[in-house]
Amino acid sequence: MTNCHQLKLKANDGKYRMIDVVDIEEMFRIIESIPSNNALNYEYIEEKKLENFSK
Repeated sequence: MTNCHQLKLKANDGKYRMIDVVDIEEMFRIIESIPSNNALNYEYIEEKKLENFSK
């Protein structure tokens, strides 16, 4: 179970739609639950982005 929230965003057709959003911690929990080498690589890349962003 994830801690998802809904946010209303404008779509390409101009209509507003509710989409599910999560924060960074929840995103990593979702990624960790995927049994795949690609998911692990994605997590590493995102960690590096966060490190660079926080500098």
